[in-house]
Amino acid sequence: MIFHIYFQVCIRYKLFKSYCISLCCSQLWVFQSKAMETFCVAWRQSVRRILGILPATHCKHLHYIANDRYIKVKLHIRFVKFIQSAHQSPNLNSNSCFRLVLLWSRSNVSNSISRVCKSFCLTRSNSHACTPVCRNFNDILL
Repeated sequence: MIFHIYFQVCIRYKLFKSYCISLCCSQLWVFQSKAMETFCVAWRQSVRRILGILPATHCKHLHYIANDRYIKVKLHIRFVKFIQSAHQSPNLNSNSCFRLVLLWSRSNVSNSISRVCKSFCLTRSNSHACTPVCRNFNDILL
């Protein structure tokens, strides 16, 4: 009986991830914005409801209970993959935009790179555009 309930919850959570949280264009979100925190709060409330967990459950434990990564980590990983694909792109426009962002532009993407580096205690290398910060993220992506 307990296994049956557990599998129902797992299926509900997988359906929630697949259909309700597509995170479309999340690579361009501003990680420092108030809207990001609002999104994370809404995600945590939804996960509590889907898993049938009490609202008093601390948010730091939700991703362990759901057997998934924390939502901010998932968003950071999507962002890093986006940056890596821009760097490795054969398109000259994409590649030059990436180099401008890497050289500490005042764009939201550049600020997000700084935020992700700070979150994972990584250094941001801007000395040479051919050796981007993205190489440091390979361990995180696994």
